[in-house]
This record gives sequence, C-alpha cells and structure tokens, in this order.
Amino acid sequence: PVIDDGATIVTCNNLEIQSGAHITIASNGKLTVTSNIVNNSGPEGIIIESDAVSTGSLIHSTFGIQAACKRYLSNSNWHFVFTPLTDVPKDSLSLTLNGYTNPNLYWYNETNEDYWDTESVYGTTGWSNEASNFLSTNNGYIHYSPEIRTYEFAGGNLLSSDKEFILDYTDNGTGPVGMNGVSSDWDNFEGWNLIGNPYVSAFDWDHAGIDKSNIDDVIYYYDDQTDQYKYYGSGTVYNEGITVNGGSRYVPANQAFFVKAIGQGSFTIPNAARVHNDQAFWKNTEDPKNIVRLQIETDDYFDETVIRGIKESIL
Repeated sequence: PVIDDGATIVTCNNLEIQSGAHITIASNGKLTVTSNIVNNSGPEGIIIESDAVSTGSLIHSTFGIQAACKRYLSNSNWHFVFTPLTDVPKDSLSLTLNGYTNPNLYWYNETNEDYWDTESVYGTTGWSNEASNFLSTNNGYIHYSPEIRTYEFAGGNLLSSDKEFILDYTDNGTGPVGMNGVSSDWDNFEGWNLIGNPYVSAFDWDHAGIDKSNIDDVIYYYDDQTDQYKYYGSGTVYNEGITVNGGSRYVPANQAFFVKAIGQGSFTIPNAARVHNDQAFWKNTEDPKNIVRLQIETDDYFDETVIRGIKESIL
C-alpha cells in the first residue's frame, strides 16, 4: 500500500508487514502507528519517500524497526543533514566520479578554536571529516550535493525513544588572533553544536517537554535554497517568537541544526515532541510586536536581521 493523501493523517493501532511485502509513505504521506510495528521485510519493508516539496512522515513507538528513508537534496548547495537510522554507511551520501569517492561530508567539532575567519578552512576550524565508515547519530553533518539527488538512508534501526545529545562547550578565553584581529572574549564563537532531528517526522521546538536550560533557546539551520541561515527563537523576552529568514518552530525530518550551549551538558529531544508537518522546510510564523525587520538584497540573494524594542521598568 501507498500512503499518499497529504490532507489526512492515517492512524492505526498495530502494523505487521509480511515477508516480501512493503508499505510506502509518499513524500506527502503521514502515518501514525500507536502501538506495535512488526516488519518482516527488512529495510525495504517501510519506504519513506522525499521530493523537492516535502518528505513522508512516520510517528511510531516500536524500537528497532528497519526502514529505507529517502531525502531529496537540491544541487550545488550545502545541506544540513541528520541520519534517522543507526548504522547508515557514510557512502550513502557519497558521489563517485572517475573511481574517486568524495562524501563532501563534515561534522562540527566545537572543541576546536574556530573563530569563523574566512581563511580558517585552511587553518584552525571546527569543520571536521567523518573518520568512521558510518554516519553518527550523535551529531549532524553538512553535505555538498553537486547534483540533484534523492539519497536513501538504510541500515540499522529507526529511533523511537527520547534522544539525548551530549553538548560540548570549550571556553577559549580571550586573546588576539592575528588572522582576523579578534581580540575580545570568544564567547560568541563557543558552544556551537551541530545536532539534528533524530525522528522520521518533524518535531516541535516549542514542545513543553524540551528542557533548554543548558542552551540558548534559538535554533539555526542553513537553507540550501536561499544560501542563508535561518533561525527561530522562543525563549527569553528578547527572542521569543522571532524568526529570521523564515525560521519556524517545526524542525523537519533529517534536518540538522545548530544550538549554542551555555555550558558542558546534554540536550534531549523527547519523542513526545514529534508532529506531522507538511513542509520539507520550516514555515514562517507570526512575529511578535514591536520589531523592525531589515532586509538587504542583491543579485537575487537576500539576508535580514530583526531589531526588537522592549519596554523596561526604571526604578
């Protein structure tokens, strides 16, 4: 069967897939299984499709399910990606040309002194090659796709339980950096961790069960379509509900994103935060009051920032 009615969430109690059979969740399909899934057909027993508009969505509660999860990526752009399965070979994101395989795949090592200079890619930088032959489920990746491709993640099992990420925070102190003249405290460059959505559905960043005490309550991700960062903040009065470049509270499946830790510790995305969401990319949300949005545009590219006015009491 194919679940492809984008307007309806298909819900069932138990799902058993016989040997040799399969179920396909189309790119606009949404399936919730409230109790048990038995998959007797291996990775091809559950196929979750993806296209340029959206990606199929599955909310389940049975641990250890094999599946084949696809992710559409546009060409000639860097993408933030996260694997929804354990034991996915790194070569799943590789491109082989003339006998040479280049995964164009990097994770972000917060412990390196990365002060974001344009020349740091040739010197000290947080971007690091993945040494393992398998994709990690403890961090996200940035991946360059030179051509339009729909990748297939297969190998291992889908996650259905709460996902805990261990966050790094390295205090590099202060000091001049001759390459770019940084001489103030490096707080703005510290604590950045590239993690991701571990589920095969979207999740709601504003879910009450997400403990954000160890991070700034803002998420950042790179939009390959517009070549810009987007963010959504929901924590303090200063960033509550503010989006930049169209960020949203809903994080799509397979999406990696940055959080900024305020200290060494952990961050957990509970499975209760999972939701079905129609968009492959984050949706706009309504802005709070008393803001000024500034946007600059040139050669079909644009970026923006937000200034917010807050009335404070004077004692």
